Amino acid sequence: KINWTLEILGKRPDGYHELRTLLQTLSVGDELIFELLERGIELHSAHPELPLNETNLIYRAARLLADFSGCRRGVRVTITKQLPLAAGLGGGSSNAAVTLLALLKLWELQIEPHELFRLGSQLGADVPFFFIGGTCLGVGRGDEVYITSEIEAEHLLLVNPGLSMPTREVYDNLQ
Repeated sequence: KINWTLEILGKRPDGYHELRTLLQTLSVGDELIFELLERGIELHSAHPELPLNETNLIYRAARLLADFSGCRRGVRVTITKQLPLAAGLGGGSSNAAVTLLALLKLWELQIEPHELFRLGSQLGADVPFFFIGGTCLGVGRGDEVYITSEIEAEHLLLVNPGLSMPTREVYDNLQ
């Protein structure tokens, strides 16, 4: 995703920042392959810098859904990274959203949409946006999303200078 606009309106009592942002999904993303296991959560990837443990949002999403639903099934997720790490493009958040959606099907679970959004919000402010996609207005922490008119852009150039800038660290440096 990209942020067409991003207004940081100040720090909230909960430690997050109050935002108003215009979000847009992109046509590029990571590839995730899900395989049912009897138990456990396994992550596999050839990317040398991608954590494959409980710090990964895919792992955290699977654990959160398992704990919420009481499901004891497992999953193996094979990740092919297409998006750079910590580039502000929402790769981790989109992977968390896809993981929740995929596991609902793979584990044959039913949960209400508002519960899905609540679970997503626990994982990260951008996660609920990826349940909707397209062009949305994000407010609050950015996790309250509203569909808005599509923005047409035939071409968009994204430049990655190769710097890793984890979102949490960026916001922690704001006053």
